[in-house]
Amino acid sequence: MSSQYQFIQGFRYERDLLDMARAFSVDGRAITLPDIQGIYQKAKDGRRVTDTERRTLLYIGKQFPLNEEAQAWLNAQFMAPDPNNPYEAVLKRVVRDEYNLMNIQWKMDPQEIKKQEALGQPRLFESALRGALIAFLNWNMGQLSFGAFVNRFHHNDVYPTPNDLLRAHLDQSTLFLVPLEAVQQASFEYDLPEDLNVNQYWVIGLYNAKFYPGMFMAYMLRNLMDHQYSNGYLSKKPALYDLIPDISNRLLNNHGLTASIDPAEVDRQLTLKSGQNFGNAFFAALNGGIYNGESSLSFRDFLRREIWLDPERNSDEYVHEYLNDGGKITLLPLDFKENNTHNIPDQLTNWIEAKDWWLFLVEMPKRTHIKVLINIPRDSQDGQTGWNDCFVPADSRPLPERLQTVLANEFGLPDLQLLFPQAEYEAQRTQFGQDWRHPEGLVRQAINTILYDYLEPRSVFHIVAQVHQINPEDYPTPREYREAVRIRTLGYLKTASMELLPIELPDNNPVDTEPIDQFWEFFVQLPDLSDHGFWVIIPRWPEDEQRSYVYGVN
Repeated sequence: MSSQYQFIQGFRYERDLLDMARAFSVDGRAITLPDIQGIYQKAKDGRRVTDTERRTLLYIGKQFPLNEEAQAWLNAQFMAPDPNNPYEAVLKRVVRDEYNLMNIQWKMDPQEIKKQEALGQPRLFESALRGALIAFLNWNMGQLSFGAFVNRFHHNDVYPTPNDLLRAHLDQSTLFLVPLEAVQQASFEYDLPEDLNVNQYWVIGLYNAKFYPGMFMAYMLRNLMDHQYSNGYLSKKPALYDLIPDISNRLLNNHGLTASIDPAEVDRQLTLKSGQNFGNAFFAALNGGIYNGESSLSFRDFLRREIWLDPERNSDEYVHEYLNDGGKITLLPLDFKENNTHNIPDQLTNWIEAKDWWLFLVEMPKRTHIKVLINIPRDSQDGQTGWNDCFVPADSRPLPERLQTVLANEFGLPDLQLLFPQAEYEAQRTQFGQDWRHPEGLVRQAINTILYDYLEPRSVFHIVAQVHQINPEDYPTPREYREAVRIRTLGYLKTASMELLPIELPDNNPVDTEPIDQFWEFFVQLPDLSDHGFWVIIPRWPEDEQRSYVYGVN
């Protein structure tokens, strides 16, 4: 059994560290930054670098080929502390040795640290630094914390645990100390919340441009040793058209969504109230507004009532899909009521005061004629708070033309024969009670039910799968299997006919005798698939995730 040590010219070195260096530099390959950091981590497995380990690392730095980046990093680990900056040694001990963060950088002015310690509060810099790292590495520090953002926006396909993912993002960041006078210093490198209380808190910032187009702050009360928290906010400093792709594309992965934002209009609206942050407002319009916003007319409710919701998919997937398929978000100008080109109903805007709200409009013409109005409070800085309301824009065209637009534009079915008398629709709404459905929505949900309902054993889906011998075991995932069936079903719909069944049910009434006062009902014929018909049954007032369904016979 070989010894733990290797002696070279009378000096003792750690054998395992040398073996790692030899493996990394085989065939003359230069040792890289990740390589040398791995060797250093091996040396630190006992929580501290011993004298022998230190001698071995320095030997590797002199006797093995290191690239420039690796050599500079290794030298920095053994650089003698600056006698004029005693806090550098504190930073290295806490950040490198205690928390094993090898790549994180810091910008800490020793004179500023000394000035803040001179305030005479019990909590000194070293305790504040530890508190900041605790806050940044805590998943449960609140929905705006660094951990929460990593958890929400970055899927973990690489790292063994969520904590490893969080540490990896933290280790690519830069820490900075917020000076006492930073809020008044317009020249400070990072922009800050206007109400920041630096006298009461140590405030340590975190910036990671690759992760998030904004800042995170950790706050440590100066008079307590065990109180800290963190939050994040979007920077005001990036140019508008650098900020929008960062938020929409990189952060929320909405690459198919375009933005119509006039910088001059943004500037006008920023003058309405102090402390505004357009980046936060734009982020909230998507994340806090359309993705998570709730109201009696929310986009989530629209999805529930106008498409067939797959129980294996969450509503965020649908929102993402709709936004990415030709979606557009627009900042409404202050005078939008005077020239209402977007046909927003008065009942949605009568209560709105422009000085209090950022207003955005989302359109998804490839998916739906529905539009979404998003309201963001101007005084909200959290990047989360937002509401949305769906509405049907005014359309003076005759109903058959409007329904034909849905068939052709949303489904590519211009030749589907649709019988949907407006008088019958109004009669059913009058006789069975007003509900929120509109003709386009009913037709949309009926077609989506035909295309996607795989839960009903007698559905069009299962008959198409049987006829074409489409088997789930032939596909990598259930979703790919269902997509293959949907494409086949769409082909049959191109020569189909669909009728809204009237109150006085004809001979083609549903075979399961669903009462028409409780359901909207369609009769569908797919002549290229079956000589028999199918019934689409849509609950008038769905409860407890009740879905529409379709059934028939082949």
